[in-house]
Amino acid sequence: MAEHLPQVVPYLIQRLADKKALVRSITCWTLSRYSSWIVQQSMVSHDTYLKPLINELLQRIVDHNKRVQEAACSAFATLEEEACGELVPYLTYILDTLVFAFSKYQKKNLLILNLNPDYISVCNNACWAIGEVAIVHGEGMKQHIQTVLPPLIDISRRVTTPKTLLENTGITLGRLGLYCHKEVAPFLGQFIRTWCTSLRNIRDNEEKDSAFRGMCLMIRENAAAAVHELIYFIDAIVSWINPKEDLKQMFSQILNEFRAQVGEVQWTNFRSQFPAPLSEKLAAQYNM
Repeated sequence: MAEHLPQVVPYLIQRLADKKALVRSITCWTLSRYSSWIVQQSMVSHDTYLKPLINELLQRIVDHNKRVQEAACSAFATLEEEACGELVPYLTYILDTLVFAFSKYQKKNLLILNLNPDYISVCNNACWAIGEVAIVHGEGMKQHIQTVLPPLIDISRRVTTPKTLLENTGITLGRLGLYCHKEVAPFLGQFIRTWCTSLRNIRDNEEKDSAFRGMCLMIRENAAAAVHELIYFIDAIVSWINPKEDLKQMFSQILNEFRAQVGEVQWTNFRSQFPAPLSEKLAAQYNM
C-alpha cells in the first residue's frame, strides 16, 4: 500500500470536502490511519500532505454535521500524537481557526437565542481541540493566550451556556493554566466560580486531573482572586472520589496556606458557613 500513498493521500484530503457527510466522516477516519506516513513525509516538505490535511481537518472540526465533527476530532488527535513538534509552525493558524468557531456562533447569539445541538457541538469540539493542543505543546501556548483566553472566559460566564460546554471550557482553561499559569492567573477572578461549579460534577479522570493541577498553579499565582471564592474551590476538590496522591497534596497545601493566612478564628467562622455535607467531607478527606 505504501507505494500508492503519494496518490491516495491527496485524493483522500480532497474528499474531506465532499458534499456527502458520510464520505467526509469516513475519510477522516481513513486519513487518521495514515498519520504516521504523512508526518514522515513532512520531514521533506509540509506543503504536500501535512499542511493541506491540517487545513481540511480543522474545517471538518467545525463542520455543520455532528458525525463529521466527531470523526475530525478523533483524526486530529491522532495526527497531533504523531506530529508533535511538526505542528508548531501551524499553531497560530490552528488556534485562530478554532477561536473563529467560537466567534462565528457567538456573533449570531446562537448560544443564547437558539441552543442548537450542532452549533453547541462545534464550540465543544473547538474547545476540546484547544485543550488538546495545550497538552501537546505546553509552554508553547504562552504566546497564544491572548487569542484563546477571551472567548473561553466569555463562554464560561454566559448563564445560558450548556453544561457540557461549561465542563469542556473548564477543562481547557485548567489545561492552559497547567502550562501558562502566569499568563492565565491574572484573569482567574473572571472564571473561577463557574469553573469550580462545573468541574465538581464530572467524574475522576485524566482530563479532570490535568485541569485541577492547572487551577492549583493559578491559585498559587493569584491567591487574591481565589480567596473570595474559596468555598466553591473546596466544594470542587471534595467532589473527587480518589485523586492521585500528589494532587491531593496540592489541594491540602493550598487549604493550609489559606488557613494560615486568615488565622484560626476567621477560618473557624468561615467553616461555620459550610453546609453540613461539605464540612463533613472536608474533615474526612483533609482533616480540617
